[in-house]
Amino acid sequence: MKKITLLFFSLCLAAQVFAQRENINLANQFLADFKAKKFEVLSSYFDASVADKITVQLMQNTHATLTAQYGELRTGEAEETKSGQYQLVKMPLLNEPQNLMVQFLFNAAHKMLGFTLVPKAKVSLYKDPAYANASLYTEEKITITSGDFKLPGILTKPKTGNNFPVVILVHGSGPGDKDAAVGNTKAFRDLALGLAAKGIATIRYDKRTRVYGAHSAPDGVALTIKEEVTDDVQAVVKLAQQLPGLNAKKIIVLGHSLGAMLAPKIAAEQQGLAGIIMMSAPARPFGPTIKDQFAYLIKDQEQLQKQLHVADEITHADTVKDQHKLIMGIPASYFTNLNQYNQVKVAKALKLPILVLQGERDYQVTLKDLAIWKTELGKNKNVTIKSYPKLNHLYTEGEGALSTPAEYETPANVPLYVIEDIANWILKH
Repeated sequence: MKKITLLFFSLCLAAQVFAQRENINLANQFLADFKAKKFEVLSSYFDASVADKITVQLMQNTHATLTAQYGELRTGEAEETKSGQYQLVKMPLLNEPQNLMVQFLFNAAHKMLGFTLVPKAKVSLYKDPAYANASLYTEEKITITSGDFKLPGILTKPKTGNNFPVVILVHGSGPGDKDAAVGNTKAFRDLALGLAAKGIATIRYDKRTRVYGAHSAPDGVALTIKEEVTDDVQAVVKLAQQLPGLNAKKIIVLGHSLGAMLAPKIAAEQQGLAGIIMMSAPARPFGPTIKDQFAYLIKDQEQLQKQLHVADEITHADTVKDQHKLIMGIPASYFTNLNQYNQVKVAKALKLPILVLQGERDYQVTLKDLAIWKTELGKNKNVTIKSYPKLNHLYTEGEGALSTPAEYETPANVPLYVIEDIANWILKH
């Protein structure tokens, strides 16, 4: 996982994109002005829909952050791609580490919609887990319709039988794909293939922010967790209730990270669920959680203090006068909305079965959170809590007290014992 400071305007960059030579010239001019600290002119490169958010202060902070991490940006020859109505320009970053690209998103009017650093495209080293058996399952492409939004998904179910329990897989933060691919891991694909062998169906899908990017909320509506996550989960539940071969009375929501944090809210708002599974669920607000991540990842004290200030901004997002102000590339209104949600309180009020799972080597959602879940829910008869000593945030094994982002680059799968624990819990309840 790349540092969150590299996610500037990531929501704008999830859409399909294309490029023309004029855009390459504009991207080079923008970089020249950016490196020359001509912050007052940078907003002129952007489309009117986002130009007012490209403030001098934002550009100064972005310049300071990138310079502190990489020095003055040096880029290689640009490449351009085309798809639909957008244009994408990418340039390899020549600074260390040399596995990043500087990326620009343009519209048909040659105005920028986004500027960020992204990992270079690479061939995935992921392999299906040893417990996957193609003779035991089928996969069918489906479409989830959520209001005016359509999301591509996959229904995986056992090849023989009927009336299967079905698990809806809900992503963590960011514009995740249907497999929850990170580095050389695909946790959701592992879960789908493993559970199919146990007689359990799954539905996984591309997250709305991956498909629609900056246009993930209806016109005039500020993006919140409702538009980012919960509306679409409710649409998947309705679809699961109608699909042939599935048990409409045995629908379970399995959330990972942010998805796990929101699982109690989904259960409270959605009638008819048979249970929820929370994998690496933050029990604390997002601000303190991200502050711990910064403290663990960032060794430079000056840079750390700047990022801790960002974490404080997230914690107190409701005090930001301009709720359209971007914090880590996301409007303050998003964090204001998220901070109003108390996942522990909502979970304590639920009566349906709850399974809480945690990797003990997870540095993103830590044992601090697990301790809260144990204290607040551990005595509830409807709650089962289990942790795994060797597992990280993505539920792959490693060594050491805590994992690192580099560990996610090691090809690995969710262990069979996690699949079995989940399957046994589902079949028991």
